Amino acid sequence: MKLIISILISILSWSFIFGQNCQDLYPFKQGVSFTTQHFNGKNKLTTTVKQKMLSVENNSSQYTAELDNEVLDGKNKSINKFKSKVMCDGTNLMIDSRAFSGQGMNDMPPNTNIEVKFSGDNFDFPVNAIAGQTLKDINFGSESYMNGMKIMSFNMKITGRKVEAIEKVTVPAGTFEAYKMSYTSEVKTMGMTKKYKTVSWIAKGVDMVKSENYDDKGTLNSYSQLTEFAQ
Repeated sequence: MKLIISILISILSWSFIFGQNCQDLYPFKQGVSFTTQHFNGKNKLTTTVKQKMLSVENNSSQYTAELDNEVLDGKNKSINKFKSKVMCDGTNLMIDSRAFSGQGMNDMPPNTNIEVKFSGDNFDFPVNAIAGQTLKDINFGSESYMNGMKIMSFNMKITGRKVEAIEKVTVPAGTFEAYKMSYTSEVKTMGMTKKYKTVSWIAKGVDMVKSENYDDKGTLNSYSQLTEFAQ
């Protein structure tokens, strides 16, 4: 469960103005790559997520980028690979929910017979966010099947999203100006339900660079940080 949450919370042209706004929040450029490391509350590396932008489409109303994702365990062994999308319509950045709900498979061994069905909302964030702004709730999940039989379900509800401030944050990949956002997550999987308070930093022109997850007692449960960013 902690591994899943660490990745999850751990793990986002109408005219010149349209392009400028989207690019200001997210680097829509083929070849851009991100590496994010996830740690438990005792500073032990649990997973590393590597992402690379394979392609970018820009039409009259939306940017769409396809990313290749690879998840490695704490010993740098590959445990999952999948593709996801990031979109921007000039108003909101939208991250394909499978980039989050698909992580529910990370506790299972690779198996070519496993089929995953995704559902729910995309994770969105306003292009021109302001401090104090509240954002809509998000629900998404997945169901995993083997030989037609459901073997696992994963559901996540994110509530109370708020842009707390705009501030500078330093991580191994550098120092960035970022939106500080907080929210509560309720995760249901494998017969368990957990709630977490998350504080994350979404850097302008980069995406999420840092995230901290706390349990209901306020104890740090896990955290993530961007370690490499190349464009």
